[in-house]
Amino acid sequence: MKAASIEVKREVLQSAPAATPILALRHRRAPPAPQASAVSWTRDQLRAGLDAGQFIPYFQPKVDLVTDTVHGVEILARWNHPVHGLLQPSCFIDALEYNGLIDSLTESIVHAALACAHACSARGCELNFALNVSPLTLREPGAAARLIDLLSDASLAPARLTIELTETASSASYPAVLDALLRARAGGIEVSIDDFGTGHSSLALLNSMPFTELKIDRAFVCEGVRTDKSQAIAESIVQLARKLGLRTVAEGIETGGELAYVRALGCSVGQGYLFARPMDQAGLMDFLGTMHPRRHLHQSGTGTSRPLLTPPSLVALRSRKAAGVAPVQPRKAR
Repeated sequence: MKAASIEVKREVLQSAPAATPILALRHRRAPPAPQASAVSWTRDQLRAGLDAGQFIPYFQPKVDLVTDTVHGVEILARWNHPVHGLLQPSCFIDALEYNGLIDSLTESIVHAALACAHACSARGCELNFALNVSPLTLREPGAAARLIDLLSDASLAPARLTIELTETASSASYPAVLDALLRARAGGIEVSIDDFGTGHSSLALLNSMPFTELKIDRAFVCEGVRTDKSQAIAESIVQLARKLGLRTVAEGIETGGELAYVRALGCSVGQGYLFARPMDQAGLMDFLGTMHPRRHLHQSGTGTSRPLLTPPSLVALRSRKAAGVAPVQPRKAR
């Protein structure tokens, strides 16, 4: 993306009304007090956890629905607490934001993910990595440049990283977040809109933000198999993404029927428990070791070829089909 394009976007933004819809992850310019699940954490406790390396990345594979091969992974933060065990993001993200430590978490997770990327490459798997980044981090000056520098220092192509963002945010954060995303795209990083269709400004965001990917929320995946209304919405989302040149990712696929449904819709990539649950780096290495090599090779961005790998769950589905066990079929579009 050229500098002139960035300036044009800025001019459009500055002339926009104050009520322009914006994007974020439950974040405001001044972060709100954390929810009850996070109130118990003090800044010292959070800082100690960060310093001790207790916040770690988990990885959930994403599968190419055309080739049945591993497309990449989404990075999910976990707190490996010495007393409370493995904690989900809902238990600590708000507290980290409230105490001004969300940037430290992001950098820690990115460093660990880059180390994992090298470990995967050593096995011949050049996966793409998707990371949910807080608008509180993106609005800081130089945020995009910092991400690009980290990728450069790790000798990782920027296109192998996707920044994921959900739909809700404060208008105060919008200008800085847009600027950061434009700079990230100019540097080659991909940008995804997460949980599409669950917020209040989806179309406005698609019109103003430099997205390259659209993630369809799980609600439209599971309900689309059951109801005509949800199916119609999902079909419209996929068609819109196709016209805008965006890759589509169907989230939360848990059954063979849902897989058949999102394939029929034309989704590019799938993610969910049907393929694999989130796992730590050791689990990811084991998972990749169980992949079934395909006979043809894929040319990677580095000019080297690598085998395409198929998850065991899809191999099992193929075996069922070959044995004459009919999969659950999606409903026909009306």
